[in-house]
Amino acid sequence: MTGLHTALQTFWSQFTYGAAIPAYPSDNVPDTAVYPYITYEVVEGAMLGAGFLTAFVWVQKTSGVDAQAVRAAILDLIAAAIPDEGITLTLTGGHGSIALYRNDAGFMSYYDDPTDTSVLGGRVSVEAHYYTT
Repeated sequence: MTGLHTALQTFWSQFTYGAAIPAYPSDNVPDTAVYPYITYEVVEGAMLGAGFLTAFVWVQKTSGVDAQAVRAAILDLIAAAIPDEGITLTLTGGHGSIALYRNDAGFMSYYDDPTDTSVLGGRVSVEAHYYTT
């Protein structure tokens, strides 16, 4: 895992809702993943470069649980962790940092799984500024 991978994994794994919410790179979700969970992109950027990264919160509808309320609560936790002024994540090994800012064009939105109607999603879009060596 690169310093960027580790920093993003640590950031997206910090959230809890009754229990820890697991986080996975979007291309590496285990078949045994238990809802709710978070998937996120890892895109390496050039020094002083910028780009957008997307993460998703996934919640499964189950009897007796208001999945929409769970999704909204987890999105609220994420919004609180990425304030308007952004957040800086330090990369391991002294290889710089990455600053995450709310994407002004669409920071959060609902995005349900198009292949499984029992799964509700929430999309998070952040602008990433790379300060890596």
